Amino acid sequence: MLGSSILHYKIIEKLGEGGMGVVYKAEDNKLKREVAIKFLPSYITSNEEERERFEIEAQAAAALNHPNIAHIYAIEETQNEMFIVMELINGVELKDKIQSGFENEDEKQTIARQIAEGLKTAHKKGIIHRDIKSSNIMINVDGRVKIMDFGLAKIGLGKEVSAFGSTIGTAAYMSPEQTRGEDVNQQADIWSFGVVLYEMFTGELPFKGQYDQAIIYSILNEQPEILDEIESNVSIKKIIQKALEKDCNKRYNQISELLEDLDYAKSSAVSNNTEIKKLAVLPFSNIMNDPQTNFLGFALADQIIGSMAYSSNVLIRPSSSVRKYQNEFVDVREAGIELNVNYILAGNYLKESDTIRLNIELIDLNADQMIWREPIEIQYKNVFELQDIVSQKVVSGLKIQFSEEERERMKPEAPHSQMAYEFYLRAISYPTSVEGNKKAIDKLNDAIKLDPNYAPAYMELGSRYNQLSQVGTSTSVAQKKAEESF
Repeated sequence: MLGSSILHYKIIEKLGEGGMGVVYKAEDNKLKREVAIKFLPSYITSNEEERERFEIEAQAAAALNHPNIAHIYAIEETQNEMFIVMELINGVELKDKIQSGFENEDEKQTIARQIAEGLKTAHKKGIIHRDIKSSNIMINVDGRVKIMDFGLAKIGLGKEVSAFGSTIGTAAYMSPEQTRGEDVNQQADIWSFGVVLYEMFTGELPFKGQYDQAIIYSILNEQPEILDEIESNVSIKKIIQKALEKDCNKRYNQISELLEDLDYAKSSAVSNNTEIKKLAVLPFSNIMNDPQTNFLGFALADQIIGSMAYSSNVLIRPSSSVRKYQNEFVDVREAGIELNVNYILAGNYLKESDTIRLNIELIDLNADQMIWREPIEIQYKNVFELQDIVSQKVVSGLKIQFSEEERERMKPEAPHSQMAYEFYLRAISYPTSVEGNKKAIDKLNDAIKLDPNYAPAYMELGSRYNQLSQVGTSTSVAQKKAEESF
């Protein structure tokens, strides 16, 4: 066809070929501009069903007017040939851009946002692309994204052209519901966009296989590997994971929701890709419910809270806000809502002789999943080590980066006397009632007698005296002792 003319279009060169036809670069002799024209292959032209599908492609795409969607100029038919006249995009496919590499993270996010904006417009008009993939997205010389080929689109309430039970799309990008041949909505495009995002940020596809059925099995049964490229970018990782939820009820419902998260991800990138993690450490429960060791439940949680508070990337709830959960049965999800956090550390312990066994678990409430669970068993004389181990486990589970200074300050402040530390732990476990404060003061004074230089004991002592100075009698004496302790 090269060099020939059809109607008032002169064919210049072949640009590409796919399942829905061959695309050529052509010159529109009437309007004196270069265009792209897409023909149905001759062996399909005689097929009435495929011709109808081709017409739907034109009708769907022509109804869209958005800078991130390739414009459709006309649909033509002559000499048994049917073709669409489209905007000619001078640029590269996103697939090739992924292989050659992006300039920086900002370029990736800019491209991702443009794709989402184009889909948002299409979805508002009730049009589902159903074949979003990196080879269907062009980037012109000005960096403008153009979504191509609405050949597999479905008009909102219009006729579904595909046969019942057939799958439409390209296997690696298909949503689970597409692979099952089910009727789909805009969430299918969101899934496919999630695949494109994964591909953009890792250079790989999330679901792989040697043939289509192997890929489909992976889509239906496997979770994509979280590679380092997205592991370090928390916001993008969460977007991809939510877009690729196999359960539609957990996936983004609207592309606008994903767009909001992309905006947040971009602002996070400006802040060195950090995300503030909201964490609560609940008092640990004592398996034996032994009055002699019940104090450890709150005391250990308090010490972990204290060490984690030095991170600039963690917003950790103070001990005062979790104290009420001490020695109580706790519904973790309800506690998370009440404390307004997205991560909770909880656990239980058993002290036998000189050994303490601690079972801890870190829960991501947003994802409704346990990040890790691990038993720890050490000699009780190394309680400082226990506190440090648990803190480091939380740091690892939350993927938090600490500076050297923060890590140094996280190290437990150990008194010279083991018994002094136990007195201190017992003291902080007492409630902040008048009676509880008095018991705590007695234990803190015992701790200070054994270790006069243990600063945390003086700090807690000042706090307890200060609370006593607010109520009851001898408030002025308590206030003076609070000042002396501080």
